[in-house]
Amino acid sequence: MAQIVAEAFYIARTGRPGPVLIDVPKDVGFEEIDYIPVNPGDVNIPGYKPESPVDLDRVDEAIALLQSAEKPLFYVGGGSIASGAHREINTLAETFGIPMTNTLMGKGAVDEHSPLSVGMLGMHGTAYANFAVSQCDLLVAIGARFDDRVA
Repeated sequence: MAQIVAEAFYIARTGRPGPVLIDVPKDVGFEEIDYIPVNPGDVNIPGYKPESPVDLDRVDEAIALLQSAEKPLFYVGGGSIASGAHREINTLAETFGIPMTNTLMGKGAVDEHSPLSVGMLGMHGTAYANFAVSQCDLLVAIGARFDDRVA
């Protein structure tokens, strides 16, 4: 149980942070155990890799796509805030002159006073943002999950 709790806290704090469910069967829940905490540094979950190395070939491909697109658009979600990448996203948009839209969870990631901002996307967003998505030829999702309010 200590190992499972440690893994749950590790998953909750890494990757896409959020709640984690530990489902304890009824018969197990009635058992008594000597709880010995696990050192967080000892957590190793096979197959779970919240961070992966940057593939520079893929970065070059992405830059080529941005340069060749006639109507690119950045779709910025809450993951950009959780990762602390909002400054870099705005700088990239300004460098390439790419308009940006954001989700509700991505509010604050995009400088909404920038002439490149088309406002929030989705059913509670701006008409400009929704038209921009439907008319772009390259949609770059950054920290977004295509939830039902947008899709």
